[in-house]
Amino acid sequence: MAIEQEVDETHAHRLPGGLAAIPEFLNARLNPDRATLNLRTVAREIVWKSGRAEIRVVSPEGYPRPTITARRLLLTVPLGVLQASPADEIMRSMSSV
Repeated sequence: MAIEQEVDETHAHRLPGGLAAIPEFLNARLNPDRATLNLRTVAREIVWKSGRAEIRVVSPEGYPRPTITARRLLLTVPLGVLQASPADEIMRSMSSV
């Protein structure tokens, strides 16, 4: 039986197990013959054309991983990446030298 709750914007809501529960939930329901969930994978380049995506990826440590090809792609990024300006990226790369 489903329990319905009214959303209360004055209280914080947390997932049991933290945010890691979301990809675990998705991965448990994927058909492995049709979909793959790639965690801890950094996309460096995406080449897209209708019906095909080619994603060049590395590990979080920067080690190359095999290129991923797919008919469809769902890519998630941290909110800070979406909010950052190109100047932020230049400054970050300069500070790591």
